[in-house]
Amino acid sequence: MLSFFILSCTDKSPLEEPFEDTTGTAHSVEGYLENKSGMVMLFLTPECPLCQNYTVAMRKLEKEYSAKDIPFIGVISGNYYTKDEVRRYKLKYDMEMDILFDPDFKLSKYYGATVTPEAIFIDRKGDLKYRGAIDNWAISIAKKRLNTTEHYLSDALDDFLSGNKINPERTKPVGCFIE
Repeated sequence: MLSFFILSCTDKSPLEEPFEDTTGTAHSVEGYLENKSGMVMLFLTPECPLCQNYTVAMRKLEKEYSAKDIPFIGVISGNYYTKDEVRRYKLKYDMEMDILFDPDFKLSKYYGATVTPEAIFIDRKGDLKYRGAIDNWAISIAKKRLNTTEHYLSDALDDFLSGNKINPERTKPVGCFIE
């Protein structure tokens, strides 16, 4: 029993773990957080219609907040997609952010991501600050609003950068299940 406790205490947290990107280069979440205020992880799947439809919004958010010291990365949980498939997704939708592979669901389990697209915002220590939908445009996979009225992720990032409490800290994301 003691040996199990010692082993579990010395295991790397998922923040220190290496995760490969589409080029095969390994990155850690801690590496992205170095000298940054925090970071956004967008849990994605290339075939999910909302992950395709949200690429314009994701690119816009990445551009705006990367300039404010908050990098964005994509995360593909599971081992259903090849590097080539994800590279084609990035190319087709003109995505600049790194997309990391999380084959053992370590990041999705650690932060509680359940669907794609789902946004996770963490501070420089890796503490969860926001989890949920990017905005309220998607009502369901097949139903969307004409106009977005709530900008959950950008509001959370603005609150954080202003030193205010993030409210809400959680929203219900709509999308394809992470399996």
